[in-house]
Amino acid sequence: MVLSKGSALTGQGGTPMDITIKDEDIEEGKRRDFYGCPLARALRREFPGQVVGSGNAIAWIGLRRYALPVAVQAFILAFDAGKPVSPCSFRMGQEVFGRANQRRA
Repeated sequence: MVLSKGSALTGQGGTPMDITIKDEDIEEGKRRDFYGCPLARALRREFPGQVVGSGNAIAWIGLRRYALPVAVQAFILAFDAGKPVSPCSFRMGQEVFGRANQRRA
C-alpha cells in the first residue's frame, strides 16, 4: 500500500486501493465511533500499525486524509442510524487537505 501525497490511495504496483467492509466489521463495529466503526475496522486490517479513523466524508490513515465515495458516506450514515447495512467494497478516493499536521507558510 502506498500513501503518496495528493493522490489516490494505491496498493502494490500503484493500482488503486480497494477496501472491503466485511460482515465481521459490521457485527463488531460501533455506531458513531470514529475509531470503531466498520470502515475504521476495515482500514485497520489493511493498514496494521497505522492510526485510522473515519468520519462521514473522510477517512484518516496516519496523518493523511482521504475522501470517501458518496455510497460509503451513505453506508456510514445508515450504520450510525441503526439501519441495516451489507458488506461492500469500494475504491479509496483522493487525498484531501494534505497532512493533518501540515503548517501553512
